[in-house]
Amino acid sequence: MSDARFWVAAILVLALVAAVVRILRRQRAAAQPAARWRPALLVALQAAAAGALWCMLFPPPIAVPRGVLVVATEDAPATLEAAPGETLVALPEAPAIADARRVPDLATALRQHPDAARLRIVGSGLAPRDRQPLPLPTRFDPPAPFSGLVALALPDSAAPGSAFAISGEVRGHRGAIVGLADPSGSIVDLARVGDDGRFTLRGTARTAGPARFELRVAARDGGMIERVAIPVVAREQRLPRVHVLAGAPGAETKFLRRWAADAGIAIALEAPLGAGVLLADDRLPITAATLGRIDLLVIDDRRWDALDGSARATIINAVDAGLGLLLRPGGALSAATQRSWASLGLDVARGEAVLPVRTADRDAPVVGRRDLIRPTPQAVTLLRDAGGEPLAAWRARGRGRIGIWAVPESYALTLAGDGERYGAWWSSLFSTLARADGEQSPAIDGIGRSGERVAICGLSGAATIDAPEGRATPLVVDPASGVHACAAYWPRAEGWHRLRNGEGRETALYVHPAGALVAVARSDRHAATIALAAASRQVRADAPARTAPGSPWPWFAALLVTLGLLWWLERSRFGRAERG
Repeated sequence: MSDARFWVAAILVLALVAAVVRILRRQRAAAQPAARWRPALLVALQAAAAGALWCMLFPPPIAVPRGVLVVATEDAPATLEAAPGETLVALPEAPAIADARRVPDLATALRQHPDAARLRIVGSGLAPRDRQPLPLPTRFDPPAPFSGLVALALPDSAAPGSAFAISGEVRGHRGAIVGLADPSGSIVDLARVGDDGRFTLRGTARTAGPARFELRVAARDGGMIERVAIPVVAREQRLPRVHVLAGAPGAETKFLRRWAADAGIAIALEAPLGAGVLLADDRLPITAATLGRIDLLVIDDRRWDALDGSARATIINAVDAGLGLLLRPGGALSAATQRSWASLGLDVARGEAVLPVRTADRDAPVVGRRDLIRPTPQAVTLLRDAGGEPLAAWRARGRGRIGIWAVPESYALTLAGDGERYGAWWSSLFSTLARADGEQSPAIDGIGRSGERVAICGLSGAATIDAPEGRATPLVVDPASGVHACAAYWPRAEGWHRLRNGEGRETALYVHPAGALVAVARSDRHAATIALAAASRQVRADAPARTAPGSPWPWFAALLVTLGLLWWLERSRFGRAERG
């Protein structure tokens, strides 16, 4: 009890005691005492008056009904109305809606409406500014499905001369054609989207530095749907150190060594010839120290079967420490090899059937693939053929990666005059699986658009970013981002931005125009809001109803009525003894 309540209660109790004493003394001192009910009624009215005064000064709490807070986001209908028991607010990106109160962000709306029991989000979803765990059970009412380019995965930085890939999804345009144009405007890859709307295009980063490719999405009749800039940054990278363990020499290892030598990659081959004779560029004992000196180990199924349990355990421990491991089947897997590779986290089949690898620019297949890769949520498909069938997949293990390659005779591409595709395949395998060099390059988390907040991660030291017009902005790393070292940035201009970290290294980052990738941004908001709403289903679902002080006016009226009855009863002769 607060001090004010204590003193008011003390005064009321003393006043009530004094009034009762006065009434009882008057009753006893009277020559002709009044009826017994009269002093009892006076005491009761005095107590009622004291109680009414207390409740007027400190109204008892009452339960406050908890309603629904309706939050309008971008693409919410302009005719949106709040139902009974709902409160309608509109975020800055929402259209003009009658009777909706504008709020700068979702956190402000929640602070202004603490009585809300649930949230209902209407529109395409929450902007990155509002993507925090929702404190109330939430229902998301998305608009109709979007059409156009709804998903796009931009390439990571690539080495000069190496291949890169972009993938995405086109919705609502069956049979659309997507093409990738290089900085000169020449089409370097072309594909028709599949029945599921997905596509993958590949290009080559020819020279070091930033380059602006372009993705063109056209309808089946040739009408242009969308043109999107594809930023590619080629950085000089340390070439991986590769060791190949083969069960026997063969054409595949011969052509792989030749391609690696032309690319400047340090590769060593080790293959037994029989009768204890070993063909080896550099003998590799299977120890933690020797595996720590290479970046990628390529091993086929025959050589894997020849290793004992200790050697396999040493290889797996090296993968946990960062080594890349590429499993290369030479034919159908034995049951023991299938179980052993499956124990590494790869869901593989025996691969007894050889199926043709389809390419977009060839009618007849040149190479075949073993049907052994089974897609799983834990595995990432690295390469696909034109029909969408997986050729290579990988999964992370510890600090390293384990991959599997399903094309045992890929060298046939070189014999058929398609050496560029052969090099692109193996370059992608090596660059994806090889041990990371430990240098983290800053990058925009997702796709950056001018006028919108973006997160730049991988920062170190006192980082600064220069806009295209030359304006420099210091970046402050958010401590909550932990090892990701991310900072927020609000770009005002599109184009290439130059980021300088505290160690003097520079990185080129691209920001798209404000009106670009609209459907991608909508799909991103949609997916993020669905995830937040799903996570909020159990949040405060059983929270008790909130209480608030009631109105003092009913108690004021009760006090007036009680005092009026006391005034009347004190002055009336009702219940008094008649005088003689």
